[in-house]
Amino acid sequence: MKEIYTEIEINSSAKIIWNILTNFDNYPNWNPFMKQIIGELQEDSKIQITIKPYNSRSITYKPKILELKPEEKIKW
Repeated sequence: MKEIYTEIEINSSAKIIWNILTNFDNYPNWNPFMKQIIGELQEDSKIQITIKPYNSRSITYKPKILELKPEEKIKW
């Protein structure tokens, strides 16, 4: 299984960051790489993510939400 891990320290409350990262409809307004996220954010559900790398074609994948801890972690 492929795995990507990233961590960024942000000087803001977990609640504010969580609300930004889980507002899927707003992603195209602030993240030019992630064009669309569709689905319900709950454990064991699948979401559909469409990305478009610069100078490349769109790629859609459907990860399963493996772990969800509000204001702390989303693991797919």
